[in-house]
Amino acid sequence: PFGAASNDLIYSGTVANWIAAAHSLRARYALHLSNKGTVDYNAVLADCAAGIKSNANNFQVPFGITESNANPLYEFDQQRGDVATSPSFETFAAGDPRLAVFQGVKNFGSFYDSINSPAPIITYVETKFIEAEAQFRLANQAAANSAYDNAVKASIANFGIPKTADTGAVNSTKRWISNN
Repeated sequence: PFGAASNDLIYSGTVANWIAAAHSLRARYALHLSNKGTVDYNAVLADCAAGIKSNANNFQVPFGITESNANPLYEFDQQRGDVATSPSFETFAAGDPRLAVFQGVKNFGSFYDSINSPAPIITYVETKFIEAEAQFRLANQAAANSAYDNAVKASIANFGIPKTADTGAVNSTKRWISNN
């Protein structure tokens, strides 16, 4: 029947997850307007607090294991031979344990480029980065750093990289930011 949990391919009918995803999306779009006028960064933080709370609740579109319902990025990558990781990205990501996941088997990495890789719409990682930016814009440096570090750690966990890699990824990302 229409509206049944079996018809909800994202959250299996869990309304609270849809509401959390909506809060994360609203926070994203508020930040998109930061160069167009005034943004209420406290409202952004409130949306982050009410938003996606873990990688398990990411808003992702699932795909199957056959060509007829494959991830479009997988299909694109299979049909093209002229897309590759750039040297500047490899330099940027040097020391980051996620680099191997991003490069993967072919061009876009095994995490995003498998036939059944889900396509992320809004994620916990992005929600934490949004929180970090809002805290930074409010001059709350300690809270911004904490949210940023948690975003990188959540990214590592989402890619299935052992927790021992957290420090290297956080440090290599911060090193790149400070140099650019």
